[in-house]
Amino acid sequence: MSRSITIEDLYKIKFLSRPRVSPDGQRVAFVATAIDERKHAYHASICVAPTGGGEARRFTGDPSNAHSPAWSPDGRWLAFVSDREGESTGKNAREHGKGKPQVWLIPGDGGEAHQLTFMPHGVSNPTWSPDSQHLVFSAAVGPLDEETEDGKPLPRVRVIDRLLYRLDGVGFIHDKRQHLFLVDLAGGEPQQLQMEIGTTKTLHGLPMGHISLSLRAGAKTAGGCLVQISTHCPYRTTRHRSLPA
Repeated sequence: MSRSITIEDLYKIKFLSRPRVSPDGQRVAFVATAIDERKHAYHASICVAPTGGGEARRFTGDPSNAHSPAWSPDGRWLAFVSDREGESTGKNAREHGKGKPQVWLIPGDGGEAHQLTFMPHGVSNPTWSPDSQHLVFSAAVGPLDEETEDGKPLPRVRVIDRLLYRLDGVGFIHDKRQHLFLVDLAGGEPQQLQMEIGTTKTLHGLPMGHISLSLRAGAKTAGGCLVQISTHCPYRTTRHRSLPA
């Protein structure tokens, strides 16, 4: 007997997205998003299933969100972005992005994940180099808001000169710009590859130590472009073609 959908039904629905097939073609990683009935919020986790069919296995069991899975070309690692609590660095937690989305690595066969980046404003779009030894990601660069002792932002005067100045779930972005960074698989301080790039849309690894990316229009540009950046010469770029704004 048919019936109308109810609110309770929504808690049973899982939304699947971002499928990524492993290099050997045997597994697929994807993001499974569901509604947390107790918190009344969406929760995303990463699952892995055999491409030939079978039961999916949850790879990230932390209560925080995880998304943007990316297999290393050699299949040994699965990188993802998560806003989980994070590992202690022994330094100022706020300056090292505690609670912000960071790149994490988990063995391709499963196991314990470890944190790779500690950027103050978090990261996005992790992309592997062809040799599986580096990751390129985009991250916002700009001042941190001052906070009270209990972690609440202090009110201050803001001068807005951009139409897009704030994002839901992110906050004010008018004084921050997106940059590209390169980090070694073993960790360490990320290397900045490029000065201000506007807003990154996509990143793709290329052979010969280059990264290809398409960019949206920045605050002072009329349109996007396809750019190739050398990871050996970080500030040398080649513009290939214009893209629609």
